[in-house]
Amino acid sequence: MPAVLAYRNVIHHFLPGQPPAKASSNDNSVDGKSGSSQSPAPGLSHNDNITPSTPRTPPSRTPSLKEDSPGRSSLDEEAINVIPVVSLKTLVPMVNRDAAQAQVLKDHLREHGVYDYAELQPSTRLILKKSLEVVVGKVGTGTTACVYLFKNLTPSSDLPRFTAVKVSCAAFSETLAREELAFLDRVRLANHSHPGYNHVASVLSCFSIESPFGRHLCMVLPLLAQPLDKRMASLLTLSAKKKVIGEIILGLAYLHDECGIIHTDLTLGNVLVKISEKIAAPDMILTKDEWIEIATLQHPAKLVMRVNAKLHDSVVQIPITGDQPLQVPSLQDISVSIVDLSAARWRKAPHNGLVQNDLTRAPEVTLGRNWDSSVDIWSLGHLVFQLVSGMDLIPVPTAAGQSFDDNYRLASLGALLGDYTQDFLQDCPLANEFFDRHGGLLRHLHVATETLEERTVAIFPGRPAEQSSFANLLRQLLQIQPNCRPQARNLWGHAWLQEATGDDLSLERPTDVLEL
Repeated sequence: MPAVLAYRNVIHHFLPGQPPAKASSNDNSVDGKSGSSQSPAPGLSHNDNITPSTPRTPPSRTPSLKEDSPGRSSLDEEAINVIPVVSLKTLVPMVNRDAAQAQVLKDHLREHGVYDYAELQPSTRLILKKSLEVVVGKVGTGTTACVYLFKNLTPSSDLPRFTAVKVSCAAFSETLAREELAFLDRVRLANHSHPGYNHVASVLSCFSIESPFGRHLCMVLPLLAQPLDKRMASLLTLSAKKKVIGEIILGLAYLHDECGIIHTDLTLGNVLVKISEKIAAPDMILTKDEWIEIATLQHPAKLVMRVNAKLHDSVVQIPITGDQPLQVPSLQDISVSIVDLSAARWRKAPHNGLVQNDLTRAPEVTLGRNWDSSVDIWSLGHLVFQLVSGMDLIPVPTAAGQSFDDNYRLASLGALLGDYTQDFLQDCPLANEFFDRHGGLLRHLHVATETLEERTVAIFPGRPAEQSSFANLLRQLLQIQPNCRPQARNLWGHAWLQEATGDDLSLERPTDVLEL
């Protein structure tokens, strides 16, 4: 029987405006109600092994937040005092260790490469307020969080059968993780009728767990499949690429206009493929849950038997292996969602400082100028070029001793898009570090000399109309002057997104798109 990492008396439900209730020493129920007898949690029998622990006093600060205030969330939160690091056998005795012992434990774990992450082992069970969940496996690791696949064992629960749970690092949870939760909650509540609502991942619920490193905020998110990448340029038809780009634009318009959020890190890796309710596999149609069941089987032998039984010796290449995202078996009828608001900002406030990654950073950010939601439009330009061409907009340096730094990026953009104007540079505090008083670069580097229009010719050989329309779209997205870039809501009507030529079918306009 798999270990159950939930302890009686230490599950705390946070309600807006109320402090977490203290656990009573004679309270033997999961839901905090007193009584000598206890019914098993949904999905558990009396024979399941739930290890009780000594009650602990929850933190005095209530993490319940209001939705309508930036940085705050309306979600109720469950706090589960569990120790989900390494193994249950090793760590259960550590629940009540003092501060000195806890520090020794932290140092020991860090020596073994375990930092502020809460490592949830497969088959671990957690009792939440409305469901019993089991950890299927890890599907992703980032600098501030791990993402796990959870299976809901409570059929009557409001949550889907499978979800992705983002478990934040302890050091990240009390600050930026709560800001991300507020952004996700705004996405959830802002405007369900907007066509971009379905193309931004929102939060379903949240809870927290404790490890030797502290409290970890856990956000329950819709389960999505693999991220987009440059290899899809050769796998998707032109119409499919336009459909995907159109959905990203709708999602971005929803974030900007309805939610008041700037993403700041829009990349291919932060756009995930949605899992259809019906999935085509060899010789059959799988439901979404059937496909995930097959995709997440832990033992290859069981996978072979399951696939042979269902598909008559056909092979479905979708098992989950280690720290990998789910891979959908087909990219037909692809649909996507924007994810990861960990670096997001509220649109109302003025912003300064570094955002975006080195490859796609907007020039105003590099040069220390205040920035706004137009940085997302700049990032979109890079994303569109990568998805359509399979290449980066700025080639990596080839000259000896030359690296991809701010000087190289600024020089490459100048060659690709044209000279930087004085009107732009005069508003950039760091312009003097890179440009002379005439607007010329102080350092002369070896960079590609092709213009944007010349770069796009190779993408559509023999198709001048397609190439010209595509270059026009990129030129709008990649305006050096931020206030010259279009709003996301105005991009859907661009001719290149509405028409496909050659062998591809015309891209049909969605019937639910807003007239913007």
